[in-house]
Amino acid sequence: MDDGYAPPSRRVRPAVRWLARILSLLGALLSAFIILGLIGELRGVPMPFVLDGAPFGTYAQPTQLSLLTFGVANTLFLLGAILAFRSEAAAGGILLFAGIAQIFLWFVHLLDPTFPRGNLAAGLALAVLPPLIIGGLFLTVARAPRPRCKSGDDPSVSLW
Repeated sequence: MDDGYAPPSRRVRPAVRWLARILSLLGALLSAFIILGLIGELRGVPMPFVLDGAPFGTYAQPTQLSLLTFGVANTLFLLGAILAFRSEAAAGGILLFAGIAQIFLWFVHLLDPTFPRGNLAAGLALAVLPPLIIGGLFLTVARAPRPRCKSGDDPSVSLW
């Protein structure tokens, strides 16, 4: 007889999975718009590929290399969000890698004395934290043990 009670792990794991999926979809939409904006900027604004002494450019003069690497990091986020519905472990790994790549991309701006520090903090919060947090959620869900079925439960029916 089913009394409607489910252990906490049976309720929390799907909730965390769907929270991570929803957050990854929101991030994927943002990444898609960023990628489209970068493509438009690369096609419409003439800029050097690299600058002497500052290959990733400066705050006043961006380079194609800095925009391309930023686009690659956002493409990784987009790929991880797409994989979220197929494999949480793969999505989590790609999203963590995208977050780490963003850390290195934003670290370059620390070397630029003209870059406003407020922009740096906002960029870190908006570009680095989401893939790290969502990737961590996916890896947590992927590594959590699945609850065992009771002897009377149908194993073909799953909450996952």
